[in-house]
Amino acid sequence: MTGGCGAVNATGTIIVTAANTAGAPSSSPTLCINTLLTNITIATTGATGISNDGVSGANGLPGGVSAHWAAV
Repeated sequence: MTGGCGAVNATGTIIVTAANTAGAPSSSPTLCINTLLTNITIATTGATGISNDGVSGANGLPGGVSAHWAAV
């Protein structure tokens, strides 16, 4: 409402969806210098992608580590 007093009524529908959840990682590897990191997968519910903050990779991962979204 612009320029005055009064009451405003709104109508519509509010849809509430389940919160995003993440399962346990597929593995918890021990890392050693100069060895490859084994891929780790995590199943999610409600998630629709992975953000990329543009600063240090997807979600702040260290250099050389990347995250990829695989919709099933």
